[in-house]
Amino acid sequence: MSLTFSLYMSFAGLSATELQIGSVSANVTNADKAGYTRKEVQLESSLAVGYSVPIGGNIVSAISNPYLFKEVVDDVTRSSEYDTLSSYLTALSDQLGATEGTVTISSALDSLIATFDQIAITPEDDALKAQAVSDAQELARRLRGLSSEVQDLRAQADEAIEGAVGEINTMLSDLYELNKKIASAEIKNIVSADLVDDRNQLLLELAELIEVDYYINQDNQLNIYIDGYTVLSEQSVQQIDYDSVGSMSPDVIYPTNIDPIELNGLDITSVSLGGKIGALIDLRDNYLVEEQEK
Repeated sequence: MSLTFSLYMSFAGLSATELQIGSVSANVTNADKAGYTRKEVQLESSLAVGYSVPIGGNIVSAISNPYLFKEVVDDVTRSSEYDTLSSYLTALSDQLGATEGTVTISSALDSLIATFDQIAITPEDDALKAQAVSDAQELARRLRGLSSEVQDLRAQADEAIEGAVGEINTMLSDLYELNKKIASAEIKNIVSADLVDDRNQLLLELAELIEVDYYINQDNQLNIYIDGYTVLSEQSVQQIDYDSVGSMSPDVIYPTNIDPIELNGLDITSVSLGGKIGALIDLRDNYLVEEQEK
């Protein structure tokens, strides 16, 4: 073996080690970064005069189980849906108050019933009659206040739907751009592992807002569907349309006087959208409408 060849092998070995050390360093530095996956170096070698010589390497994602990731995406969607429902229903519960409170609808109703019971015993008592009128007015005031609170929550949910639609559209556009960057990187034989991490993290954020089905094709391009409708492919990205009503009243309901959420002109409001936006629709059109009826 010549001295030149020996030096070359040493240099190639040091370069490969440097690449591995850099990968370990990046893993430590980005350990707390959302969406980051541990990277490892896949070394490449070649035979030369009977020896295996390292000639370089590529950084690849070390752990990226597609089935596990799909479960995480689904769990994120469900968790976001339940959190949104909990937030609004807790706000409504706070307005109802505790049964043992002294400034609740329950206490106002108890006061009115107690006054009626006393009037049944002494119907000639004018003071009790006046008290009954006062108690009834107080109960009506609190019921009107609760009704107003229910409609305020519906209006908040409706506004949040419009906001969520805007976020979804932005994320879909960003995912489309990441698809193009990943495709370009792979054509140029540039490592795309970090871009894939960014895409996966953005997909998780999208899943918080709405339930999605997706797959990654053989060209490493992400395709996304919402209730069977294509919203992202390697060729195009689709946008969702919705404008909130503004103010709510008991007679403002979907689909009579609330605009549909549309995808390419199709009304997708009534499909199972899931995530935050699915919960908001359920709150606006079902849960809070039922509370108003009560």
